[in-house]
Amino acid sequence: MGVHGVIEFGNRLLTFVLVVVAIAMFLAVVRMRRTRPELFWLAFAQGIAIPVQAVIGGLSVLTNLNPFVVGLHFVVSTTLVAVTATLVHRSMNGPRAAARLVPAWYTGVVRGTVAATAVTVLVGILTTGSGPHAGADEAVDGGRLHRTGFDPQLMEHLHAVPAYVLFGLTLVLVVGAVLLRTLSRWALLLLVVEFVQIAVGLTQARTGLPVGLVGTHMVLAGLLVGAVTVLVLSTRASAGRSAHRERVAA
Repeated sequence: MGVHGVIEFGNRLLTFVLVVVAIAMFLAVVRMRRTRPELFWLAFAQGIAIPVQAVIGGLSVLTNLNPFVVGLHFVVSTTLVAVTATLVHRSMNGPRAAARLVPAWYTGVVRGTVAATAVTVLVGILTTGSGPHAGADEAVDGGRLHRTGFDPQLMEHLHAVPAYVLFGLTLVLVVGAVLLRTLSRWALLLLVVEFVQIAVGLTQARTGLPVGLVGTHMVLAGLLVGAVTVLVLSTRASAGRSAHRERVAA
């Protein structure tokens, strides 16, 4: 079966685990549809994303691992990470309240960080799809691998631009969080994830793109999306905690 077959088989087995967890979560919140509608719809979205992923995964196989289809598969995965992180946060902290915990300027920087994260991940997907790990060796068409056709080195440079913008915005968030004495742990978590991600990215680019580092880079992309999601959610108070002590005037 080979290593690729083992990975594919393991991925399919984990799909069943995800289905069980998603069903259990949905059943846990279905009775709370009126009192906590956000939990109901988040759990519903989580459950729907799994069969959507299965369909896209099947299409990726039928198209011989076309990098654009595989990239879409990863986009849905990171979206699922964001949805699940939101579900966990809302479950632990209660529904979101209207009160902001940070000034308007900080919220603006957070929004810029979200945009930079999205661009970084999307360009990163295209970069990976242009490289040597975009598909298996047998995924050929007329003697050519199914890849994006973009210049890998050019894509690496393009990928670095939003990544460094994201890192700069995160530094602003960390300094601001320390000065405001709020959200520092989430801003620091995001900074640490980005620092490791940049280190892995630079290392893989300079060592011939070893498959282990490329895989690590992709896992860290998921952690990045999760960390950004929690940071965004934490900028507003929730009904489950007394936020008035932390509230900062705009």
